Amino acid sequence: MSTPTRNRSDGLIEMDATPQQIFDLTFASTVYTVEGALIALCSFPIVIVVVLFPSLRAQKEYVIYAALSFAHGLSGLAYLTSGIYKLVLQAKGDAFILVSRWDCFILTPMNIMFVYSGPLATIMELVLTIDRLIAISSPIRYYSFTNRYAFRLVGAVYAYQVIPLLVCAYMTSKMRVADKPAYCYVSMATTTDYYKYYYLLIKIITAVSSVLLYIPVAIKIRRVSCYAI
Repeated sequence: MSTPTRNRSDGLIEMDATPQQIFDLTFASTVYTVEGALIALCSFPIVIVVVLFPSLRAQKEYVIYAALSFAHGLSGLAYLTSGIYKLVLQAKGDAFILVSRWDCFILTPMNIMFVYSGPLATIMELVLTIDRLIAISSPIRYYSFTNRYAFRLVGAVYAYQVIPLLVCAYMTSKMRVADKPAYCYVSMATTTDYYKYYYLLIKIITAVSSVLLYIPVAIKIRRVSCYAI
């Protein structure tokens, strides 16, 4: 069933939104703003501290922690700016104007941040888990690693995530039909296949993998603790 639309006096077409849809958008936008601010405020200070103190930058563990925090910070910034953007659109009465998926992607930088940082954050969590697994499984070998190992690892992950971003941009650039509301959730700024089969799936796979890999880490730590006693 198609969404009811109406012509505006300025020639634009918008969704004929119900009061419930307007309330839901306002509530979601407020949650986005608050959640994003909290995530950013909790994440970026960690990055700043590691960057400012050479003694921390010299330690591979802190480099990885900082990279993970930066990924979460980017995600938080995306939520924060997205929430503010939606609230401003509502205040101007333009939130339900119909635009294309490509417009949602290219004209709203927060969606570009979402597409990049969403999977990046969970991939970095998996990287941290693997790093902890190596540290507990081969402590002597891990001790020989320098911060170059961490910088290369982090750099590879951050560089890799540019590829799906470019693929998303290419796929979405073909979606030029104005059938999405201008408040533009990230699912509206990508193709359906990309959103379901990469954006969501990679987050689920990496999150589950992180949890599963922490099981042998926890077992190994418990064994080491028992031997120490």
